[in-house]
Amino acid sequence: MSNEVKEEKKELEVEQVEKTEGASENLVQAEKTLERFIELLADINRQTMDMLKTGDLSTLYEMNDTVEEFCRIQKGNKENFYQGIEVEAQIIYTNFDQLVTLTNRVKQGKWTKKQSAVVLDCLENILAADITILKRYGLID
Repeated sequence: MSNEVKEEKKELEVEQVEKTEGASENLVQAEKTLERFIELLADINRQTMDMLKTGDLSTLYEMNDTVEEFCRIQKGNKENFYQGIEVEAQIIYTNFDQLVTLTNRVKQGKWTKKQSAVVLDCLENILAADITILKRYGLID
């Protein structure tokens, strides 16, 4: 084998190793992102359940950060896992936005029965969408 052929073979081997290492790094990052996304689903579940149990909407501020990060990950990834939940994600986003809007409108006033019913519906819709996602991917039974 000539030196040129040996050099070319070495270069190809190095290139293959670099590609494999790059793919491994991408896989590790994708796994970390997915892990964080699942944590956010659990957080949305917990925060929604807390508000349903207590009626205390002060958790909305914390939940806002959770929903924003959830949205960034879901919208920023093209993998089937993230795109396959678009309908449920939209339910979470829409209902959360309604909660925030209603809460901002009622800050100084008293809650009417109708407004309280809307809050309850929004929270139940968020919870149902979250549970659907968790069940779809086998994260809960």
